Amino acid sequence: MSESIRMTLILSLMNRRQAVVVSDRRLTIDGKVTEDESNKAAIFTCADARLAIAFTGLAKAGTFVANRWLLDAFAEAAEADYLAVPTINRVAKLATQRFRTLANSRPSAKCLSILCAGYTYDVDGPRGLVALISNFERLDRELPGPLNSEFTAEWRIEKRDEADVSAALVFGIPTAVSNQHMGELVRLAKEDRPADALIGKAVEVLRAAADSPNGMNLIGKQCTSIVLPSNAVEPWLVEYHSATKSYVLHGVSQVSARGPGLGIFEIADPERRLHTDNMPVPLAGPKLGRNEPCWCGGKHPNGLPRKYKQCHGRR
Repeated sequence: MSESIRMTLILSLMNRRQAVVVSDRRLTIDGKVTEDESNKAAIFTCADARLAIAFTGLAKAGTFVANRWLLDAFAEAAEADYLAVPTINRVAKLATQRFRTLANSRPSAKCLSILCAGYTYDVDGPRGLVALISNFERLDRELPGPLNSEFTAEWRIEKRDEADVSAALVFGIPTAVSNQHMGELVRLAKEDRPADALIGKAVEVLRAAADSPNGMNLIGKQCTSIVLPSNAVEPWLVEYHSATKSYVLHGVSQVSARGPGLGIFEIADPERRLHTDNMPVPLAGPKLGRNEPCWCGGKHPNGLPRKYKQCHGRR
């Protein structure tokens, strides 16, 4: 059986202002790259939450296609009560049931982690929510552990009296991210920097991990970012970050299950071609002008923003 593995990289940064999830798009079979534009991210909205979702692990095995199964699983699991945490628990059970049917798959290939990061909403306002559905990774463990036959669902919900709710998480191949880069991600999340700073740093870290020997050529430089503001009335932001010239903007999937009478719908792997007057327009990036303010938000002692060339653009 031909099996595609997407054991790549997911980065998540959270604070009280927003949740940011960045995931690469590489697909490999037996360590060989077969695709660099395979979507593994989605946005899930339900009655009490909205979450950015990304996964790493087994992508395809026979009729199993992870990014499509993921949408169906969240839609099915949500229908009982349209609530985030119970839905996450039910998705873990559905994953266990589905993976048991992958009888012809190599046991070592039957791994999958699904990260959920965003906010739940009640009468007192938003609270941060991070969850992990996995059969080999844990929220409280830095490195992957042994493969299990059953999936577990873990979650953390912000407590009202917590002084610091910031978090920086890495899943998939965490050893590809250096301690220095991890520290920088943690610092940016704690300093409550704007979304552009978090995205810019996360994309830089992901691409450095792609170049790292520990990445084993399994991490691609093409990636997608999702920003979910904690304020439920603010729209989410999805960006496609291309390291090469591209004529297509790739998006992320969506699952909406907001409650009875509102229906449940899925949008899978959206994309949009760039053209003007029927002529293709190339997208290349992301690049920041050397005299533009650095994405990290750094400032001089006098309070003026540092230029990119004076900060992270130094050679």
